[in-house]
Amino acid sequence: MPVARAYMPAGKRAAEMMANDLAQVGVKATLVTDDWSVYMKRLMNGDH
Repeated sequence: MPVARAYMPAGKRAAEMMANDLAQVGVKATLVTDDWSVYMKRLMNGDH
């Protein structure tokens, strides 16, 4: 999510850490950050 939340103040950093963990077991993750309006539009269309 491109917006900080109280429960996840550093979402991008958390995603980078998860991608790193996945890479260690052979899973490649591509991180995508959209503008908030694009994110909400995609979410409402079921594109999670």
